[in-house]
Order: sequence, then C-alpha cells, then structure tokens
Amino acid sequence: MKSLSDSEIYYGIRNKDNDVLEYLYKKFFPYILKVVKESGGDEHDARDLFQDAVVAIYKQVRDDKVRIRESFSAYFTVMCRYLWYDAKGSNASTKEVLQTRLRDNVEVASEQEEPYEDRSKHIAGDLQLRREKIYQRCYRKLATDCKKVLTMFYRKHSYVQIACRMGYASSGYARRKKYLCWRHLMDLIKNDKEYKNLTEGRESEE
Repeated sequence: MKSLSDSEIYYGIRNKDNDVLEYLYKKFFPYILKVVKESGGDEHDARDLFQDAVVAIYKQVRDDKVRIRESFSAYFTVMCRYLWYDAKGSNASTKEVLQTRLRDNVEVASEQEEPYEDRSKHIAGDLQLRREKIYQRCYRKLATDCKKVLTMFYRKHSYVQIACRMGYASSGYARRKKYLCWRHLMDLIKNDKEYKNLTEGRESEE
C-alpha cells in the first residue's frame, strides 16, 4: 500500500476521494476496532466511528479555513477516541483531555495562507468541482431510502431518530443500513467512468 502524505490525505478528504478513504480505512481501521472492542463495542461501531471521524475532519478542512498542526495520523486517532468516548457518554475527564488536544491543534488560516499546500493546488478548483459533480451524480443513483438515510446521518440525526423516521425495527438496523448505503455510494463513485479518468490522470502525473 502506497503511503500518502498529510497534504494528499487532507486534499483527498476535502474532495471525497474514494481512493484516499480506502487508504485511511485500511491503515486505521484495525486501531479503531481495537479501541472500540476494548470498551464493549463491536465491528459495526468501529465502522461508524471511522466514518464519523472522517466526516468531522472533512467539515474542518473543506473550506480551507483551518490548519491542523499535528500529523494526520496523530490527529485522526485522537479524533476517533474523542468521538467514541463522547458517544458512550463516559470517561468525562479523558474526553476533556482529548477535546483540549483537538482544539489546541487547530488554528484558523489567514487569508494569505494556503493550508495543506501541494502540487495539485493549481487545479484544485476545477478538480473539486468535477469531483462534486461525480458525487452528486452517483448519489442520485441511490435508492430513495438510502438517500434519506444518508441525508439524515449527515445532518447529525441519531440512529434512533433515523430508525423512527424510516420505520426500522431498531437503531442497530438503521446503523447497518447507513453503512451499506455509504459503501454502495463509494462503489458507485469508484466505478464512475469520469472518476476513473480523473484517478488515472492523477496517477500518470506522479
């Protein structure tokens, strides 16, 4: 597995790059699963935690408004632990320490700075627009129930709320449904012809 730099990772998260998400999953999921199982969770919890952490960091860096001082690896693992403790509603003192570390390692970028600068910055605007169109095109291909579930998830609805709104038997089923919908969306993106062309073009430049 080719190693990615922090700049490539943040750029990939901002642009919803499925290859980068797969890279992160392979690299960090074993750690996340270990953390979750040590405190009574299971593999489904670990998958949800991974997605929640990626979404949290995406929201921080999507508009180039903040710079994260720590290495991505360090910051991501702290984010996962914080979100897990927060979801469990326990370990208040540990959660406070983790929250402080997250806050202290994020700084607002000045208008003159270009956070996470890399060689792709010159084409970032056009590339991001094209990726967003691919994402929207693939999203429209999803079944109606998947669109609803993912929309509620990204709007921070709880799994209990999703289950109630969708008529599911349990929050556990809602969680599983969200994961399956998310994976299906990622597969659609990965197999999109234009996305493949973008990916192949990027590889040919390296």
